Amino acid sequence: MDLRIEGDYTRFTRDSVSVFAAPGRRAAWSLTGFVRPPTHGGFFFFDARVERILTDAGSITRTRLGASMQTAEIRLLPYIRTEQDATTRSFAGLNTFILPRPQWGRFVGQLLFRTTTEVESKTGLSAWSAFAARPVARGVRLELGTTWRRGDTGLTYSLVLTSYLPAARTVTAITAAPGSPVNGTQFVQGSVLWDRPAGRLSVAPGPSLERSGLSGRVFLDENANGRRDVGEPGLANVRVLVGSVGARTDSAGGYRVWDLVPFEPIFVTLDSMSLDSPLLVPAFARASIVPGPNRFRTLDIPVVQAGVIEGRVTRDGRGVGGVTLILTDRRTSTRRTLVTFTDGAFYLLGVKPGEYELTVDERVLDALGVDAAPLPFSLTPTPQGVGRSDLELRLKPRF
Repeated sequence: MDLRIEGDYTRFTRDSVSVFAAPGRRAAWSLTGFVRPPTHGGFFFFDARVERILTDAGSITRTRLGASMQTAEIRLLPYIRTEQDATTRSFAGLNTFILPRPQWGRFVGQLLFRTTTEVESKTGLSAWSAFAARPVARGVRLELGTTWRRGDTGLTYSLVLTSYLPAARTVTAITAAPGSPVNGTQFVQGSVLWDRPAGRLSVAPGPSLERSGLSGRVFLDENANGRRDVGEPGLANVRVLVGSVGARTDSAGGYRVWDLVPFEPIFVTLDSMSLDSPLLVPAFARASIVPGPNRFRTLDIPVVQAGVIEGRVTRDGRGVGGVTLILTDRRTSTRRTLVTFTDGAFYLLGVKPGEYELTVDERVLDALGVDAAPLPFSLTPTPQGVGRSDLELRLKPRF
């Protein structure tokens, strides 16, 4: 993520009529590097590229060194580059992005601005452009801009309408260049996907080759065995987080996420705040999935009926307040802490079925000069629910 180096080499055949052959080219190679120094800002990095192309007429060498930095709502990307064939030309440029600022008002506060300026070392300003974009509806964005390049007789104006819909991505572009008729293009892109685990067709905007997906079902695991058995219902409108992408389950508890990067580990979690009851909790905190290319991977997420544990900490038959307790899941070693009330009673909500051990914090035992035996117990689903109200830890003086 913070350091990447890539290189490639291509040699072009001389006797092929393939559409992949490049007329006049003999070979090409390039080397690209990316480094992100350890900082608090995730948008600060350096990148570089060296490219050399060998042709029948000679060679072309291009180099570029750039950086990225962001302060508040402004992102700056300065760069320098060179082009060398019979002569050498040097350029310096700056790309800027001004992110939307709500304090600017309802209309202007949603605008995204971007500009590009490039200067050649010998001849001065060689190109500049400025664009402003704003959402006009859900998934639809309008962008207006103008561009100038050295040698043009005037400005080139452009209008781009982009839509990102559930089934397709479209781009409508209209360009008006000086001395030329107005030109328009329409681009539509989408994919039809077969979700084999779910046995259904679905759609996605954009290309889907070499992409990955995750699908499954969020269900109520009534017997807490971690598997979906016959009759166990799916849970609707539950939010599943796959990396930074969220998806809501349908009426049967199914969810689907597409456009994941294959072979890259990704964490899957369930937003417990989206569950209808605080006594419903995910059976696992998170899962790490490595998706494969061109397919959906299946992950069912069990949700279990949790319960309440109640009890007291006593010394010589009287309750002891302010005692820190540690609840340990004996299967996963997960720990939770709780503190007794002034009368020695304790209460904890949302404890999943399983095997547990309740102990008194060692620092409390040392401070009071007492001992307390660990209290093992089990929580299992019953027709009346999940819970224990008979737990008691007895503090005894040390001898």
